[in-house]
Amino acid sequence: MTPLAPNRRKLSAEQVEQSARDPTAALYDAVARSPPRPVEPLPTHIDISRTASPIPMAARFSDSHLPLDDSAVTTRWRVLLYLISTTALWVFGGIFFMLLGIGLTQAIIFPKIHTCPSSATCESSYDPNNGNSLQLLQSFMSYWLKAGLMIASVGILKLAAYQAWFILMHEGNTVKDLDLNLGAIRGSVTDAFFLLFRKHNRLLSIFVFALLGVDTAISLIIGLSIDKQSGTKVVDFTYNATSRFPDSSLSHLNSDGQLKATQKSIIWALDGDKSHGGALRGSLVVPGDRSIQATNALPAGPKISGRFECEGYSNYTFDPESSSLHQWYINVGDRQYIANAKMSLHVAMHVVDTAVTRYLWVSNTTGLIPNATATEDGGMHIAFCTHWVEMVPEEPKKTGYDYLNTNVAFTSGCSDEAGSETCVADSVNNAILNWWGGVGTAFWHISCRGGVLGPVPSRNDAERYCSLTQELWKETTIAMLDGITQTAPTSIPSSQKLQAGVEELNRQRWWLNAVIPAAIFVLYLVGLVYTSLRSQGDPAPKKLNLDEVVRAAQTDHIHDLILMGQLKKTPVRYHSQIGFVDSHDHSGT
Repeated sequence: MTPLAPNRRKLSAEQVEQSARDPTAALYDAVARSPPRPVEPLPTHIDISRTASPIPMAARFSDSHLPLDDSAVTTRWRVLLYLISTTALWVFGGIFFMLLGIGLTQAIIFPKIHTCPSSATCESSYDPNNGNSLQLLQSFMSYWLKAGLMIASVGILKLAAYQAWFILMHEGNTVKDLDLNLGAIRGSVTDAFFLLFRKHNRLLSIFVFALLGVDTAISLIIGLSIDKQSGTKVVDFTYNATSRFPDSSLSHLNSDGQLKATQKSIIWALDGDKSHGGALRGSLVVPGDRSIQATNALPAGPKISGRFECEGYSNYTFDPESSSLHQWYINVGDRQYIANAKMSLHVAMHVVDTAVTRYLWVSNTTGLIPNATATEDGGMHIAFCTHWVEMVPEEPKKTGYDYLNTNVAFTSGCSDEAGSETCVADSVNNAILNWWGGVGTAFWHISCRGGVLGPVPSRNDAERYCSLTQELWKETTIAMLDGITQTAPTSIPSSQKLQAGVEELNRQRWWLNAVIPAAIFVLYLVGLVYTSLRSQGDPAPKKLNLDEVVRAAQTDHIHDLILMGQLKKTPVRYHSQIGFVDSHDHSGT
């Protein structure tokens, strides 16, 4: 392969200065200002031996170099500044574009991509479980980074063109190497691969492969940066805001609502379930998605409470001969209750009022009933107790919790003067009375299985011989209210904004995408250093292009014919290729 070589014409001082500013113009000025000489017609057959032989391009432009400063290091610094001025805008523009996309995506799109809890409305959000938001995010970011890479590649490929120019100027090259250089500059993988096996051109190939590697790594980096994590978001929950409580009148003591609540309480008592089916204990909040998924859910509003007072009772008679069992006849007003020696803890209702009931308690064991009066024979303890059920207002006292608004309880059979909260307490009180046996004169067997007072079978003596305490009575009222709220019909849907646990994207891993612009920046720095070193102090850097090389490699004779107009280059299309051929329209031919 013949080395490339320009003509060997000596340039003037003025041409030297012009070539420093524009090496291309200096080529034409050197020929245009040369003394005219006769132009010989082109022979029919060109004698190759008479054609001026090419010489290395370094000799062609040796006279156009500006004088160096004190050292080549200073000149390389000037070359470096020149390269930065011509390529930095593209490279840093592309890097800024990529970083802008990464930041805007994290700030604007990330907050909208998260799961949405059931029974909740997430405005302007994209649930990855119900759509393809993650796939769209990955595609969008991939195209964004590729666009920034294309912008930055313009500057890096310009740098590669300068590298190829200095290699050609100072090392010499062949036409085949030149073709591979130009192909590599334009991103040809094949040309870059072949350049790897040629001296002085390998780093140019590495540049091409590095750019392709960065482009290939974009999909992998984006895939690694998209990761789910647990988080919290404020969402709008929908729930039924009104619960229809059982009728509070004594005529509806065994209503369906009370029976349903009783069945709930029996199950909790038998199993010892203090969670009461996920209820917010003792509140009017109906368990559901709102209470389950809200973070640190607590009820905001009234909570139920119970208390009682007992006093001893001594109005009784004892008849040891009445039967095989000892019996005591207890007289309360116009009613008479019969107690026997087997009653460990029994109760009978006497008077029912709004959310208040008076009960007669008897026990054959000392210490089970507070303030009880023991009979003369010591076989029975009797007390008359007044039990209250009430809704106590309770406002939020802590921060950092999602307080849930309670349902609006609807009751019937209660006077309007009593108020809604008192009517709720009365409904709970009547449901407990229904659970214990309703209106009657018989004594009801009571145990404290499951932490509540009720007619449920005891498993051991501790549950059978349990003490009547304020805590037991309060737990009983809580269990019954929770049973009512979970069985009462609801209506009138409402909404409430609460913080809920969701699955969202991990923001920290998203910044893995910054690896792409960082790789471009490192590649650019390496290219700048290498190009300035390859310049060898040449203060006139130039991008390699085929037109310039071809003009520099023309002989004096052919160059003169072109300038005189006797030989023209005409573009001719051959199928899909364009080439330059010599026109036959010239004088003397």
